[in-house]
Amino acid sequence: MKLTVASLLQQPYMNGTQLLAGKKGLSHPVECVSFAEEPSAALNMVKNTLLLADDSFFTLRDQAALSKTVSAYQTVKVAALCLKLSVHETPPETFLKLAEQVSLPVLVLPADTILSSVISGISYETFYRNGYNLFNSYEDNFIQEMILTEQDRQMMVKRARMMGIKVDEYLGVLLIDPQKTTMIPKICKICKDAWDTNCFICSRNGVVMVIARMQPPFESTRGRLQLRAQELFEHLKKGLPKESFHIGVGHCYEDVSHVRKSYYEARTALISGKMKHTSHGLFFYDQMGIYRILFDLKNRDELYEIQEETIHRMKKYDAENGTEFTETIRAYFAAFCSVQKTAKALYVHYNTIRYRINRIRALFGWDLMNLSDCVYLFIGFHVDEYLEESQA
Repeated sequence: MKLTVASLLQQPYMNGTQLLAGKKGLSHPVECVSFAEEPSAALNMVKNTLLLADDSFFTLRDQAALSKTVSAYQTVKVAALCLKLSVHETPPETFLKLAEQVSLPVLVLPADTILSSVISGISYETFYRNGYNLFNSYEDNFIQEMILTEQDRQMMVKRARMMGIKVDEYLGVLLIDPQKTTMIPKICKICKDAWDTNCFICSRNGVVMVIARMQPPFESTRGRLQLRAQELFEHLKKGLPKESFHIGVGHCYEDVSHVRKSYYEARTALISGKMKHTSHGLFFYDQMGIYRILFDLKNRDELYEIQEETIHRMKKYDAENGTEFTETIRAYFAAFCSVQKTAKALYVHYNTIRYRINRIRALFGWDLMNLSDCVYLFIGFHVDEYLEESQA
């Protein structure tokens, strides 16, 4: 649950705070806290910031400057203005009217309030409510937030700069999935030793996330990322010779706000690669072919429909009637649609497979002698396995 101005006023360190204007803005989200600097700094602030100020806020601004400041705060979506004033001091009435017009909450703290307590309290609340793990470093939390949540691009870019990510850097995500989660600390160390400051590393749900930092030119980042991923794969095999792991590699992007997209590409490559059950453990999204389209995140609803129309429908019938149609079709595809090889693989008579194929056509309308129906069912099997793996 996000922190809002209204919920903030319920916190103990805000006891006695008065709301002088902007009641309609109490639902504004609060994502960070800062100080209201000189008027020219208004447009350099992060969205949804709660601003703290004292008497100098008004002494630095005349009537015209106050009007511009309120307008600027509206533009950048300031959450609220929180004032700590001297005894008997009150904001100008004209300023309060302007704030009311744009629904900017103006709060006044009690004179004996300790600002450090307010700053610490708001910081803790924003971290806690945004899902930060307070036992992790700021870097770990930022990486996970950047990858796993939708963020305002402007805010993301500014916070990336705080992490030292430069304007001309390009970022790509690698996901390392070890067979044993106990290997995660060793994997993180090997990655850090291999790439040093050229990456960010953290772990979540048994998977190590690595964000590779690439330099210009952008046109060659794909090949360089693949080469670096291959080198990292070799480092891990050398450092952990007896362990098994898989790596999924996403596309490299020139905009920090697209790191989340690279993460889901790496995840898709990882799941799709594991489905192939090959000994090779390095999988690139850029080399997935048609599956890049099929398993695209925005197609998820369609994938569930295909799964329901094909495999789930057939599995349900098998469970209720004691038939083996699902495994028959799976074996049929593995045998390159050869009835004779399918019968041999399942240890049944040739005519048994012919009978099942006819029954499948009669019950479900799928003709296994028709290429279009075979392609649709073949995709259905892959979709079913992909969705099962992605939920594991």
